[in-house]
Amino acid sequence: NPGPTSDARCEELATVIRELDADILALQEVESLEALAWFNKKYLSDMGYKYVVSEEVGYYRGIEQSILSRFPVKDIKVWKNTDLTKIERIGGGWTDIPSDVSEIAFQRSPLCVTVVSPNGYELTVFSIHQKAGRNAWHRELESLQIMQYIGEMMKQDPSRNIAIIGDLNAQPWDRSTRVYLRSGMTDAVGFCSKNLKWDDNSPLRKTHTSDRLIDFILLNAPAAQELVIDSGFVLGSAHPEYDWRNDPIPAGYSSDHCAIAVDMVP
Repeated sequence: NPGPTSDARCEELATVIRELDADILALQEVESLEALAWFNKKYLSDMGYKYVVSEEVGYYRGIEQSILSRFPVKDIKVWKNTDLTKIERIGGGWTDIPSDVSEIAFQRSPLCVTVVSPNGYELTVFSIHQKAGRNAWHRELESLQIMQYIGEMMKQDPSRNIAIIGDLNAQPWDRSTRVYLRSGMTDAVGFCSKNLKWDDNSPLRKTHTSDRLIDFILLNAPAAQELVIDSGFVLGSAHPEYDWRNDPIPAGYSSDHCAIAVDMVP
């Protein structure tokens, strides 16, 4: 815990959010509902985020997944302490699970909400922050479990619009990311019709200080019908050179991740 976030960093975060100007924001690593409500009131009071959601997701550090929305939010859900050992990994290419591991749960449960726009269009949003570090097997199980939840939702309502938004802690070619892409989810930020420079290795797509593409907006088939092609982008922010693993956070710095966004028109 680096301690309280400085006013300078809060101002930088607010600057990014203002420039992004999103109707729905999926957030990760938030201290609490009270902290997010305070930040929204102090720094974003004119942005129209009337609906503030933040849930404890079972992580030992206490950080949460959250939503800021201009539209009403319903059906708030998390899956803390879910047993991931029951997930079956079919086929090859999976990472070996260490032999001494017997209990596996989400490092941080997804936060799931449904946002209702003024014309009645509904979008179910999973705000996610998957397991970090050299634990690819853990992320693979998390991805499979999340897609199982989505599969159950779509079995009940095949037309349901669903988005996965957040930090996958994995790149497009990693097995845990491929779980989503091979299960019918569309990489909305990368969905371009003509920009050949907008590929997985392009500097324009890197989302993290470590020079990796690890943050995504993924849409299921019904939601992808509302995606505006070529609308996705990565919004750069204050990223001074520093050792993000070991150095203290520099002054006037927003985040080690860039914001990402797409346009959707119901």
